[in-house]
Amino acid sequence: MRGIILALALSLVGSQKSDIDPGFSSRRSHLYSYEGWVLNGLQEKNLGKAGVRLSCKLEISGLSENAYLLKIRSPQFEEYNGIWPRDPFTRSSKISQIVSSCFTRPFKFEYNTGRIGNIYGPEDCPNMCINIVRGILNMMQITIKKSQNVYELQEAGIGGVCHTRYIIQEDKKNSRVSVTKTVDQNNCQEKVMQSVGMAYIYPCPADVMKARLIKGTAAFSYKLKQSDSGTLITEVTSQQIYQISPLSEPTGVAVMEARQQLTLLEVKSERASSPDIPMQSYGSLRYQFPPVLPQMPLQLIKTKNPEQRIVETLQHIVQNNQQDFHDDVPHRFLELVQLCRIANADILESLWRQCSDKPRYRRWLLSAVSATGTVEALKFIKSRIRNDDLNYLQTLLSVSFTLHLMKADEQTVPIAADLMTSSRIQKNPMLQQVACLGYSSVVNRYCSQTSACPKEALQPVHDLADEAVSRGREDKMKLALKCIGNMGEPASIKRILKFLPISSSSASDIPIHIQIDAIMALRKIAWKDPKTVQGYLIQILADQSLPPEVRMMACAVIFETRPALPLITTIANVAMKESSLQVASFVYSHMKALSKSGLPSMYNISSACNIALKLLAPKLDRLSYRYSKVMHIGGYFDNYKVGAAGDVFVMNSPGTMFPSAIISKLMAYSAGSVADLVELLGWKELPTETPLISAYLKLFGQELGYLSVNKEVLQQVMKTVLEPADRNTALKKIASQIRNGIAGQWTQPVWMGEMRYIVPTCTGLPLEYGSYTTALARAAVSVDGKVTPPLTGDFKPSQLLESTIQIRSDINPSLYVHTVATMGVNTEYFQHAVEIQGKVQTRVPVKFDAKIDMKLKNVKIETNPCHEETEIVVGRHKAFAVSRNIGELGVEKRTPILPEDASSNIVQEPFKPSERASSEGSTMQGADSMEKKQASCPQEDLRHSPERKTHKQDICIKLHHLGCQLCFSSRSRDASFLKNTYLHRLIGEHEAKVVLMPVQPDADLDKILLEIQAGSRAASKIIHGVNSESEEEDESPLHEDIQAKLKKILGIENVFKEHHEIYQYRFKSAHRQEFPKRKLPADQLNSADSSAKSSHASSQPASRLKFLGDVQTPVLAAFLHGVHNYKKIGGLQLVVYADIDSVKPRIQVFVSNLTDSSKWKLCADASVLNAHKAAAYLKWGRNCQDYKISTELVTGRFAGHPAAQVKLEWPKVPSSVKSVAEWFYKFVPGAAFMLGFSEKMDKNPSRQVRVIVALTSPRTCDVVIKLPDVILSEKAVRLPLSLPVGPRIPASELQPPIWNVFAEGPSAVLENLKASCSVSHNKITTFNEVQFNYTMPANCYHILAQDCSSDLKFLVMMRNAEEAMNLKAINIKLGSHEIDMRPASGQVKLLVDGVESPTKNISYVSAGASLQIHSEDQGLVLVAPAYGIDKLYFDGYAFKIQVALWMAGKMCGICGKYDAECEQEYRMPNGYVAKDAVSFGHSWILEEKPCTGACKLRRSFVKLEKTVQLAGVESKCYSTEPVLRCMKGCSATQTAPVTVGFHCLPADSATSLTDKQAKFDQKSEDIEDTVDAHIACSCENEDCSA
Repeated sequence: MRGIILALALSLVGSQKSDIDPGFSSRRSHLYSYEGWVLNGLQEKNLGKAGVRLSCKLEISGLSENAYLLKIRSPQFEEYNGIWPRDPFTRSSKISQIVSSCFTRPFKFEYNTGRIGNIYGPEDCPNMCINIVRGILNMMQITIKKSQNVYELQEAGIGGVCHTRYIIQEDKKNSRVSVTKTVDQNNCQEKVMQSVGMAYIYPCPADVMKARLIKGTAAFSYKLKQSDSGTLITEVTSQQIYQISPLSEPTGVAVMEARQQLTLLEVKSERASSPDIPMQSYGSLRYQFPPVLPQMPLQLIKTKNPEQRIVETLQHIVQNNQQDFHDDVPHRFLELVQLCRIANADILESLWRQCSDKPRYRRWLLSAVSATGTVEALKFIKSRIRNDDLNYLQTLLSVSFTLHLMKADEQTVPIAADLMTSSRIQKNPMLQQVACLGYSSVVNRYCSQTSACPKEALQPVHDLADEAVSRGREDKMKLALKCIGNMGEPASIKRILKFLPISSSSASDIPIHIQIDAIMALRKIAWKDPKTVQGYLIQILADQSLPPEVRMMACAVIFETRPALPLITTIANVAMKESSLQVASFVYSHMKALSKSGLPSMYNISSACNIALKLLAPKLDRLSYRYSKVMHIGGYFDNYKVGAAGDVFVMNSPGTMFPSAIISKLMAYSAGSVADLVELLGWKELPTETPLISAYLKLFGQELGYLSVNKEVLQQVMKTVLEPADRNTALKKIASQIRNGIAGQWTQPVWMGEMRYIVPTCTGLPLEYGSYTTALARAAVSVDGKVTPPLTGDFKPSQLLESTIQIRSDINPSLYVHTVATMGVNTEYFQHAVEIQGKVQTRVPVKFDAKIDMKLKNVKIETNPCHEETEIVVGRHKAFAVSRNIGELGVEKRTPILPEDASSNIVQEPFKPSERASSEGSTMQGADSMEKKQASCPQEDLRHSPERKTHKQDICIKLHHLGCQLCFSSRSRDASFLKNTYLHRLIGEHEAKVVLMPVQPDADLDKILLEIQAGSRAASKIIHGVNSESEEEDESPLHEDIQAKLKKILGIENVFKEHHEIYQYRFKSAHRQEFPKRKLPADQLNSADSSAKSSHASSQPASRLKFLGDVQTPVLAAFLHGVHNYKKIGGLQLVVYADIDSVKPRIQVFVSNLTDSSKWKLCADASVLNAHKAAAYLKWGRNCQDYKISTELVTGRFAGHPAAQVKLEWPKVPSSVKSVAEWFYKFVPGAAFMLGFSEKMDKNPSRQVRVIVALTSPRTCDVVIKLPDVILSEKAVRLPLSLPVGPRIPASELQPPIWNVFAEGPSAVLENLKASCSVSHNKITTFNEVQFNYTMPANCYHILAQDCSSDLKFLVMMRNAEEAMNLKAINIKLGSHEIDMRPASGQVKLLVDGVESPTKNISYVSAGASLQIHSEDQGLVLVAPAYGIDKLYFDGYAFKIQVALWMAGKMCGICGKYDAECEQEYRMPNGYVAKDAVSFGHSWILEEKPCTGACKLRRSFVKLEKTVQLAGVESKCYSTEPVLRCMKGCSATQTAPVTVGFHCLPADSATSLTDKQAKFDQKSEDIEDTVDAHIACSCENEDCSA
């Protein structure tokens, strides 16, 4: 037993690891060689790369037990800018000289058991040098665990505290230890990084690690030598990789590779002495960013004497951008921004004094300062505003740019708050809006960097909200809530609740649109505190007493908080019990849209919505577009980890047929991040007594501005248009400008975007990814105008419609957008990076003379022909490896990433036989053959050789008669032959141009003339033979002459000779169903033939008429001529005919070449052939006969469903059009497969495509697409909105013009939108199509339909007629008229304002024709569209009223509100919903005074005749709703049971029905019971005093 214990003890001792913690002897000096380098570029070889290498000797000597001295000797910097790995590093003496100065003095560091402690260095040591030292010492950071050989931990290093894995291998025989350390730099607890311009990009909650754009890792290999004196590091190698995939492609990545090598050279037995220079602590190994943001990695700038540099840069920009953009202006502007960042307040003030009186210098300086984002810049702008140095536009732009681009920190926030509250800003509403929204964005960025947002930062906006509530200012409430929404801080929730009725009783008086703004203000807060926000919003959604618009917005915001399944189930439960169909439809469609989302971040909510939808009734899916909807469109490409989603919220108001709000938003997803790109409220209907329309714009989740248009604004606009100019300052200024002309030149930066992401490399050098975009706009304007008759001081703008206006204009607008993406090392001394540059420049020079005769509808425009080449659009794209250093300013090394000798795609390489390959060694046969091949391809030039590949394309459209040609050219050479990724396609050189070039014209041109003539004079402009005198002659004979000449001039005598039979479709045409061909009996056949022949001569011209010019004059004529010596030469002519008021509307367009020798023409024709068919064609070529494309649209039935068919035919088209179509056709099968279509190979007509769409249900359709060789089909394709499938209107009932072309579609939609209410006997159908039975009490008028708006346009009442119970009588109050219709002797008697009309063939028209009444069938029809009544029919038995669309939501009465809310149809005058139809009908009885009218009923509260036990207490109960009772002194002869609610009190309570203070209608409802309501009375002792 003792032996076993001893063996175990020995084995345990043997298994323990010896002490291998590395260290340095305090009595010795260790000499190491060090080399570290960084390279940036693509991962493939033989491409351009840029980098830097540092090599030196390191001497480490002991000072004390754990303190050591580090000396860096002979540092040498080498640059790399070339083709890797072919080209070598080159020594850079300039960098070595500059940087070595900071390494002349020693450094000190603490080191204990492999762990680096504090680092000390000279007091004035540059930040970059300290970080390089950290990179060197980081190689010595090692954590040894004595009991494990493989382990993981979070270890501190130069890049932060990151996940690290160790593997230790011991060679005890040779006393050596190998350690492998790997660092996952994607998994760090405290990652060292710095970002700029990314505050509005948020991480996705799902799959964040997997989808990052930038990924990094590092591997270290250590060799340790053990000895009696300890363990010494003899060799360390490290390799670090950072890769970025801009498009999240698996293989399309750019790579930064850093390597280090540390090798022990010598150990000396000497001890170092403490340095005699003062040292300061620089902290631990953790990388430290400089206090000032590094320069942009686009250029190196010397920062000495910034004022002089700024002045020089301003001079260069202004002087070199007078006529056009200089090519370097984006770089110069960024240089100006960089210099302004290092300028202090005194320098900026000095610059302002020099530039304030020079508009061009002043404009560039303000733009640059606004884009710097520094404290000094903000103070400078604030000072300019306080001193009133800026005009309105400059103030608006400066404040907006400064606040949205500035760095948000504890210094800038108070200054921004002071700017927002300054008096100059507060005086102007627009400036206040921009400043407040900008300040709230500053707070948002500032608080995103802190754990708790300081109260002081939020206070200015909170004060604005408190002031708005206390003063009741709606405009201030809106502004405060939008600012709170921009800030997105949970501390603002209490302020928001003041505007919501769930917690504030006074909030119920706040307008609905303000409550909606309050809910929207919770959206960003929900990102930080979703639970709290969800709690408030679910209360709002569940509260059915709140307006539907408020509740729908609450629903939209809840789903943005990404709720979990329990909350989504709660929302579904609310929708199940929902009485408002608007809200129910919105909730259902929103959940339906989310359930189909394929975005990874929406997976949980998508699956939860799928489950919750099963709780809801499927009928909600069939609700039409009258109900609120949510539409979701999006896609996600998992291979690229990129996607986009768009949502459209359509919130319909019960009070109108138009949406009360339409909100559209677009979000982008990329590599685990999400950004709200843009959000737009395109329409928001607000109360008519205040604003009418409100709209806002959001970018990246921040609201930039909003606009509200109210009645006062519209009235002011109308007043400006109608009143004389001398009463309006703006109009006087415009009139003066027109008389004096407008001239000027304006150049302005309009955008500067900067995004930067900086991380340290293992070498201590920073790796920066950046994107910089600059947009500049320029306009040179010279406009002279003349108005005849001249404008006087009291002219009105409407007088311009009777004037002749002459304009001489020379306008040259241009836009320059420049973008640079970089990846590389960026320090204050050198920059080595990969740059991808792209620029787009557009110029649209416009120089013309115009004469506009408004009275004669004539426009003449003259311009010069092309004399020089003008680049309309130019786009260039290049990728370089760039190296710069501060010692050689102005000299930068550039190497194309894709070198000129890059290998081409091997697929395109030809195979060369041995004998041919050898013979080609001394000949140029290959080149010759290549040239021949190129010559045969004029449009696309694919130039490839064994060395390179270039894609070239040139397309030109020549207009010889105008001396111009428009050319598109492109050049492209990329690296896609290496890997077919989007990144490799970006690498290389690309260029595209759209150029307007001169071409040798047919004759010398002096100018180009465009003349447009509309109206009756168009024909005379076409015919040269008709002089001005003939226009004043009698038009009847002239008309025939004009038409004949027109046909000859247009050259269309032969165009209309073709006649095609209608193709017989498989589906049944609606027209053929309605007008089928019938076979005549044999005895009628001969007579029919003879009659047809006899009428052939008269009918043929009408039936075969095809040229509208035979019966119509042209509505528009336009001519484009060349002019030489005042004579017109060639050109083009356009003529438009239109007949839109006939039974078969038609339009024809003719374009012809005016050259005598040319017969080229273009003819277009579109017509509606009948109520179910439309056709169009396009012909062109010689006399319009060479090429043709035609299309037909027919409606009918397909498989028993209403359907539409579109047929496209192309009998002959040019080869270029055919090639484009064939290219597109290749993608059709794949696209159809992705969309879920079925394919069936079939032989169809080779030059025809047919598409059939059949509406199988309001939300689904079947689609069949017949292509020449395949049929694609898909059943039950879901539609985004529900379409009405209503009864078809016969074509015979359609009135011309037939613009509602197809009765199956638009007519059904129109009929579905128009609502009607009908009464037939005791059956009532409301506007919302709710049917119920109701027996009207005798002799009492009921309010049937009434305009319940403040206008009260009409009132329709009905009662039982005295003649019989099944007959009715109606009374209509319409404006100042009162109309009675009552049955009498089997007819309907009409009384208008008490005057009886004849009983037969009634035809009454009021003054002004606003009211019309006429007989129809057995009754009367009333039409009063101006009052909102489209048609009212009454025959004594049946009643039907149809109101206008704009009356939706404004109605009340027994016919309902016309608001599509079927669940709330029984709404009584007091606003409550009745419990049954009888109570509902009784509530709309019109009471009369006792003894004066025939109605003896009145509504009163009643007591329940029985006592009830309520909560164990005997109680008496009183109705909370009035019930019909006979008047005092009358007795009931007939009753009807009604269900009402009761409020109960203790039986011994003193309250009674006579107690006027009881107010039972305001009491709570305790029970529900049935009582008898009186519906007929006998009055023998009626009390007339009641």
